[in-house]
Amino acid sequence: QDSLINGYLFKFRPEDIRVKPKTIINAIYLVPGEIFSQENFDKTNLQLSSLGTYAFVRIKQEVDELDPNVLNFSIQLSPNLKMELGLDFEVSFTNRSNVGTGNNLVGLTLNPSYRNRNLFGGAELFVADFSAGVEINIDPLFGNRGQDLPIYNTVDLSFQTELFIPKFIDYLNIYKFLYS
Repeated sequence: QDSLINGYLFKFRPEDIRVKPKTIINAIYLVPGEIFSQENFDKTNLQLSSLGTYAFVRIKQEVDELDPNVLNFSIQLSPNLKMELGLDFEVSFTNRSNVGTGNNLVGLTLNPSYRNRNLFGGAELFVADFSAGVEINIDPLFGNRGQDLPIYNTVDLSFQTELFIPKFIDYLNIYKFLYS
């Protein structure tokens, strides 16, 4: 399917639309009818790559067949995975000489994570991380000193979410006020 939106020709299959065309247009600094600028070319490449929804961005330039003074640009976007699940596991060992906590501690940590690279269709990045960890005093388990100490020394639980919006918008004009 071909669509002409704000002077840009989009060629796509309807099932392949992942990001709103407006978001893509906002990341393009190559304006039809303007003189070529390497800076705008580089900014376009950087902005499209930083959206995160595309694994590869390729910008091809071709001389127009009808007018050799005109460059036509073709931008090919290879989609990245929309959702990603991750899992980290960590084991640590600590040998302390503090009598109050025990000498030998083993730490176990589990960190599942979730990442969505296009949460609302505007290339927003949503990240959720959960962490659960425990530090175990192994001395009482093996009959070593510290029998009266608890087995669990420390328990840590944390949950963190982040939402990254691809373009900064100063709705309250605070940034403009501070730097004017």
